[in-house]
Amino acid sequence: MAQSGSRAHDPESTETTPLILRVEDVRYVDPEVDRLATLALSQLQVEVGLESVDSLEAPQDRAYHFVVLLRLKAALHMQIASRDADDLSSDLEVQRKMSIVDSSLAHHDKTLHDGSVQDVGEFLFTDFLLREGNSSVVRAIDMLHGAETPDQLVRNRILELAYLRLWKYGHQLSKKKSTAVDRITRPFWRFSTPRIMHLLDLALFLLYFVALIHYAVQPPLTPVEPVQALVPRLREAFIMLYAFSQLFKPWEVTIVPYILTSLAFLSCLPLVPRSQDGAYSVLLFTVSLHLLQLHLPRSPSPLLLIPFDMALPLATLVQHGIFKIFIPVITFFLPALLLALFLLSTSLSDLLQHFLTLATTTSPSPLEARTAFLTLLAFIFILLLCSLMMLILVYPQLSSRDPPPLRWDRYSTPIGLEARRALISTVANYTQPTYFPAPLNIFHFILVRTPRWISSLFGWKSRTSTTDLIQGALWLVFVTPLAFVLSGLYLWGYL
Repeated sequence: MAQSGSRAHDPESTETTPLILRVEDVRYVDPEVDRLATLALSQLQVEVGLESVDSLEAPQDRAYHFVVLLRLKAALHMQIASRDADDLSSDLEVQRKMSIVDSSLAHHDKTLHDGSVQDVGEFLFTDFLLREGNSSVVRAIDMLHGAETPDQLVRNRILELAYLRLWKYGHQLSKKKSTAVDRITRPFWRFSTPRIMHLLDLALFLLYFVALIHYAVQPPLTPVEPVQALVPRLREAFIMLYAFSQLFKPWEVTIVPYILTSLAFLSCLPLVPRSQDGAYSVLLFTVSLHLLQLHLPRSPSPLLLIPFDMALPLATLVQHGIFKIFIPVITFFLPALLLALFLLSTSLSDLLQHFLTLATTTSPSPLEARTAFLTLLAFIFILLLCSLMMLILVYPQLSSRDPPPLRWDRYSTPIGLEARRALISTVANYTQPTYFPAPLNIFHFILVRTPRWISSLFGWKSRTSTTDLIQGALWLVFVTPLAFVLSGLYLWGYL
């Protein structure tokens, strides 16, 4: 449903397009995708042909057209992935449909150059319900960083300028097109821009990271008396709370250290991990993972405090090196490495035990911590060498006499595309009207998302207005004061 910035609620509106499905003056995305996916090729040409894009004047209608096309393209990708290898005719038909959808998507690149800044904002941020009876919404900006989006739209200069403006100043919805909650929270949007919300998210993460490092360096001492217990204190409670709250966010690769941290503490409850426990070694490993993740194009990250076209391409190059070069090679040689380490430790068992006994007598920190940090230092050094090798490989392009490419593409065009997608994903994440950073998102999960999920599960009539009011109140109470303080520090030049 076009909840903000749509004319679907206007009873006098008579404008229709071949692509827009109206059910009681409400537009849903998924039913339209299902309908288009079952159309014959000739009908599909009419439905999503270039002429239909030209007839869409309102940015909300273009956004709906764009969202439906991207979800249709994703459905066609799934058909290709699940097809029978011998069914050549079906494969060719899906490919022909895909080419038609790509042509229509490419035409959106041209129409964006003719719109104003307000039109681009409406195109990016109009909300549409996925299906009837479900409160899940989708926006065009949420899908622009996906693999289905054509490369020319990812590189669109108009959209790039819009992202940078949105990052600094946020997006102000029209008063006629906003909900009651939007009108309540509107006065506070000026100091809760995406840039400020990222600073808040980063500050809370750094607080958690410092607490985790302090726990790794100075773990609780083992009590002398058996009656004394290593119960969680404020430091341990905050670490557990933050790590657990991250599990309520959409899962991706960066969720792994939070899962490990949560499991490490849960395995020791009602006590906390000691330096002799295996859970403590897991925490040391998560510290290393968090430190490495700070150099990846994932939010929150200090890299986003640097100009995007300087930091994100290099971070994307390093990420490609880790996931496409370093990890595959390590995985390939992992059995041989494990066997070699086992044989080495067995052959040097007496000498190793004697060395450890001497080393632990005057150690200010646990031996496990020093070993883990030494391993981390060696890994970072190896990663640095690998990154330098990758930079050497792309150096001929950097030193070419040809006109230099855009700063985004200085490490190659594919790297530049991935870096732009990382920027779009970050902006989309922090442009939610009421964003809750961890661990404050626990309140949102308990009081807003859980009631909505229960209502959807049992088929009850969803009280969207009530949960929206609760969401707005939670955001004003917990997030707004912190955002106000950070915005004040930023405006006064302290950040």
